[in-house]
Amino acid sequence: MTRVFAEFRPAFTSILLAGRFDLAIGGPNGPANGREASASATRLPRPSARPPLLLHPLLHALLLEHLLLTLLLHNLLLALLLQHLLLTLLLLDALLLQHLLLTLLLLDALLLKHLLLTLLLLGALLLQHLLLTLLLLQLLLALLLLALLLLLELELALLLLLGALLLQLLLAKLLLLQLLLSLLLLLLQLLLALLLQLLLTLLLLQLALLLLLLLLLQLTRRLARTDAGLRYRRASGRRAGPTPGLTSGKTRKRRIRTTANAGLARLGRAA
Repeated sequence: MTRVFAEFRPAFTSILLAGRFDLAIGGPNGPANGREASASATRLPRPSARPPLLLHPLLHALLLEHLLLTLLLHNLLLALLLQHLLLTLLLLDALLLQHLLLTLLLLDALLLKHLLLTLLLLGALLLQHLLLTLLLLQLLLALLLLALLLLLELELALLLLLGALLLQLLLAKLLLLQLLLSLLLLLLQLLLALLLQLLLTLLLLQLALLLLLLLLLQLTRRLARTDAGLRYRRASGRRAGPTPGLTSGKTRKRRIRTTANAGLARLGRAA
């Protein structure tokens, strides 16, 4: 008996695997019915080894998510590049405008200073020339006065004295004008000092604005990086999160059992 079982053991195993118990033995009509049964068993459709159909939409969803993430990163990189280019252009424009304005202001200040100094110096020289001429005239009048006094001509001496007094009044006026011109020179120097101080304050303000722009650029870069990191983390969390059909090992085993039971039920119906 054991020898017979050992000889027919492969057949029994194939019968058990095929799930055909009653028709494979031979049945009531002999081995012909068994051969027909085995032939019908071979003709029965076997369960396919294809993966379940739920993987295709999952792969499709993952690919779509990957494409969306790449597009978002691409848009973010483009936005960062545009922002960097715009900020660099704005900084260059600001620096060029600052350089041009400073050069123009310095040139204007120097030209004004040069013109004012030249005019004031010319005015001072003219006043000194007039003062010298008036002093010479006063000396001549004094000499004439002495000559007239020596000649005992009193009327002419009085006229010369009046002329000398008038010349002294003119000299006093010219001295007052010279003092006013010196005061104007001092005021202009003070104005130039104030202009230079204003230029220095403008330079400091522009430096502060440049520092603020650099800080804003760094803040925008950090915000963009954090935003990209958060999006990437959210996307990775969605990927690693519970997906329908591939949640845990228990669900996989359950799905395999259901597919096996469905295959056995189909075989039973066909039999």
